[in-house]
Amino acid sequence: YRERYRRQAINDLNLALLLDPGAEDAPDTERTVRRLEQSSASTQAERQQKAREHYEKGLRHQIDGNRVDALYAFYESVQLSPRFARAHGRLVQDAVYLLNLLPKDDAEALKTARKYEEMAWRSLSALEALDLDRSLAQISYFRGELNYFKFQTTPATQPEAREVARIAAVAGYEHFVLRLKAQGATEKTSAPLRQSLARLAALAPKDD
Repeated sequence: YRERYRRQAINDLNLALLLDPGAEDAPDTERTVRRLEQSSASTQAERQQKAREHYEKGLRHQIDGNRVDALYAFYESVQLSPRFARAHGRLVQDAVYLLNLLPKDDAEALKTARKYEEMAWRSLSALEALDLDRSLAQISYFRGELNYFKFQTTPATQPEAREVARIAAVAGYEHFVLRLKAQGATEKTSAPLRQSLARLAALAPKDD
């Protein structure tokens, strides 16, 4: 049982850091995570350390504006540590950012986009599995964004698939908006809230 509780503690602390990375006690939480990671068997500890190194490399790439390199660094991190919630969160964040930049009518760009989509969906599913108390509102936002991209890139010759993507995107955004408003966010103070509301307006059924 000790090992199971150790892994759960690491997971819970990583989720706390993902939710509020700027919290006053974040440095202490970070140190606790490191100690817990180092308390495992040597092989597991090495994998955790390498996963953290890739994660930190990804953060540096983000700061430098190298978002593709960041995406792959986070991908390497979660391959080594599948329960690393912060790495999954950053991977999805980066994938969504890149998908929004890619041209929607370029065949070669769409091939690249499908790789990013697949990576993002896998990490989003992992993040949902790790978020046992459903505290991460961002999951709904990312689900909205990924389905919105699918809606945009599904050919008009596939109206049923487009409608499925549209409905899924709306559901993601609506849930995210409700969570943010419940937390006291407003359009003035929250860019993600403004973005979600704009997406919902764009996805609203058009009158014939």
